[in-house]
Amino acid sequence: MCQFEQEQRAIQAEETLKKTRWNNSVTAERLQEEFRRLSVEMTSKVDENEKQATKALAEANELRQQNRILEGRLQEANEDLELIKDQNEVRLQDLVNQNDVKAKHIEQMSLELDNKSKLLEHAKKLEEEEHEALSRKCKCSKLR
Repeated sequence: MCQFEQEQRAIQAEETLKKTRWNNSVTAERLQEEFRRLSVEMTSKVDENEKQATKALAEANELRQQNRILEGRLQEANEDLELIKDQNEVRLQDLVNQNDVKAKHIEQMSLELDNKSKLLEHAKKLEEEEHEALSRKCKCSKLR
């Protein structure tokens, strides 16, 4: 009976071993299929990430280029603004100088006008005095 039990145990152990091998084989296939699926998924994600990284890099390069262009335009605009400021400063100084010259000319003309007015008044006064003197002389001559 001992040998029979041993044979039964051996058969049972063999069947258990076969079942375990079969289960292991099924599990191995399932794991390999899962690994293939994950590998395809990872490859797809890596490709997508590379595409996004390439796209982001291209966008960054485009933005840098646009930024350089805008900075150049800004620098030109600032230079133009400085030039215009300088020109306006020169024009303003010219106008101030012209205004000063004209103000001095007006002042000089005003002084000349005052002098001529005084001379005219003096001449009128002399003329009136001469006219009065002449009138008195005429009256005196008529009285004599």
